[in-house]
Amino acid sequence: MTGGSYGGQIQFATAAVDSRLDTLVPLMTWNDLRYALAPNNASFTRGVTYADSNPGTEKIGWTGLFFGVGIADGVQGARTDPARNVGCPNFVLQACQAKATLDTLGYPTQDTFTLTDRVSVAHYLDRVKVPTFLIQGENDTLFNLQEAVATYQALRARGVPVSMAWQSWGHSGGTGTSSGAAPGELDLTGQHIEDT
Repeated sequence: MTGGSYGGQIQFATAAVDSRLDTLVPLMTWNDLRYALAPNNASFTRGVTYADSNPGTEKIGWTGLFFGVGIADGVQGARTDPARNVGCPNFVLQACQAKATLDTLGYPTQDTFTLTDRVSVAHYLDRVKVPTFLIQGENDTLFNLQEAVATYQALRARGVPVSMAWQSWGHSGGTGTSSGAAPGELDLTGQHIEDT
């Protein structure tokens, strides 16, 4: 199974309950959504979790984008599915409440932590047993390299076959060619990049 961003997270959730998967190739995904949306890089003694430290500040640009696009899609889709435009369009009510709290306080509360934990890759890792090839982007301000490192270390500690590659591109673009990929890297645009 392969996919990027949310498509990477869903692989871990699926592998935790479905034995038909034999390999995962997640690209640019998160380990702990709590860290991804409000990082505190003061201490990495426990990966990217907040067990012993305070949360960082909200990545307001990214969360604003997600909620803006998601709610607009929910409102537009209400013409064909009116259930999408109830309360907090396209989101569970707790997600919109968490976003409002993040915007007000600037950092997540325990309720937000509880909500984001259940959709974090780290939540599923103890049940993932299949070989995994992590691909993470160096130019990614949403899910940085620490996310892949934490997932890699957790899988490796349990003896799960795991490899990792870092690419120059990510959610924030790339520094290589017009596609974002540097020569020799995976290029998801389908353009062929030759080494110069």
